Amino acid sequence: MSRKISQDAFNQLVKEIVTELEVTPEEAVEDAVLQLQAQGVDLTNIRKSIALNFIPPQEIRPLEIAVNSLDELLHEGAEKDAIIDDVKFLCEACGKSTGHKVFMGKTDFVRLAFDILHRFPDDVELCAMVLKALVHITTDQPDILGSNVGYNMSLFLERELDENCLNLLLTWMKVACIKHEENRQNIVESNCIPLLKNVLESSLEVPSIIKGVFSTFRALTLDDDIRVEFGQAHENARKIAEATLATMIKLLKKYKSEKEVVGEVILTLSAVIVRNEYCEKLLDIREGESLSYILDVFVNFPDSEKLNRQCMRLLKVLAGSDKVKGEIIKAGAASIIVMAMTRLRQSAQLIAAGNGCIAALTLRSSSNSQAFCDADAPEVILDGMRTHKQDLSVQKQGCWAIRNMVSRNRDICPVFLELGAEELINYILQTYSDQCEYDAKAALRDLGCKVDLREEWTGEGGALN
Repeated sequence: MSRKISQDAFNQLVKEIVTELEVTPEEAVEDAVLQLQAQGVDLTNIRKSIALNFIPPQEIRPLEIAVNSLDELLHEGAEKDAIIDDVKFLCEACGKSTGHKVFMGKTDFVRLAFDILHRFPDDVELCAMVLKALVHITTDQPDILGSNVGYNMSLFLERELDENCLNLLLTWMKVACIKHEENRQNIVESNCIPLLKNVLESSLEVPSIIKGVFSTFRALTLDDDIRVEFGQAHENARKIAEATLATMIKLLKKYKSEKEVVGEVILTLSAVIVRNEYCEKLLDIREGESLSYILDVFVNFPDSEKLNRQCMRLLKVLAGSDKVKGEIIKAGAASIIVMAMTRLRQSAQLIAAGNGCIAALTLRSSSNSQAFCDADAPEVILDGMRTHKQDLSVQKQGCWAIRNMVSRNRDICPVFLELGAEELINYILQTYSDQCEYDAKAALRDLGCKVDLREEWTGEGGALN
């Protein structure tokens, strides 16, 4: 039986090699692995990257001295010239390595950074340096910011910042939200959504700020903190939608030829339209022209797989409203979606998104189903499923697109059957029996094909109490 070693023991060995041999952490890890393998130790449970997340002992003391010195100087009301050396040294340490970042997060650096930003608001160079350090130190460890993070961010948003500092502030807000529900709630409760809206409307000519604001908005709609049973993602999305829907449509028109800005707008719309009323509100903006701006993305960026896919997902979101669903088809979306799927058929992700979009737009709508049939959607759906047989998402979404198209319009069944839908779906049923059974059988059933339906529960054979 091979010997094993704990992660802590491996980390300690690496530290000892660094100290004794004065080598880099990377070299120490390689040396430790060679030593242990020669001794027959099993390292399959060891994460070598973790062993790199430490600071050589000789570097710790200077950092501690610099933090204490900066704390004393700020307490005494020192000016910039007196603190700049310590600030530069500590800010550089925050971005030096993961180990340095973790160590700095355990010190009072965050509190001192807030103090510096409040005391020297007009010093662009100093503020940029500190904000960049906060981005480094907050990434992957947002717990370090404390309960006043939202209040501090709101104060910074109220200032007149230059483009670089404002971008750094927005990036810092975004990384503070990732996997941290408490930070998100603190930011929202500190009135940051209206402040971000003000930043957006005052920066309509600055694409980098627009992208930064939208990225921050999406971070506020995340629900990725496993420590919290119920997050506020839906409520945050609601507040953002009510505040900024009209502005987003305005920007979609203004920057219709700017690929990156358009992508940010489309992604953010998909994230914040979480209610039926917002689908209809978007339809009413600019007397219905908002839909044409969305569909224009397919025309303006025909070869962008990413943008076409994002637009399909947005249309799927908007199809949550039956009223909007009908208007989307009236605007000519059926042929546009089918052409995009034909043009970019080599992308499994786009085909899956297209199938999902068709499924949503044809749900409970005979007329929409006919519009897609007239646009040759059956051929494109089946062609995509054949091309990407190994992609489960394509198969699932394809089955639902077929099922929804034929369930309210039986005249479309022969079209699918003549194109070989039954044989293809039976192949999918055999290949993905455990993962796609329900989806495939639903499609076969509504196509009128022979299908072996399993009765999940008969109510016989056992007592209920």
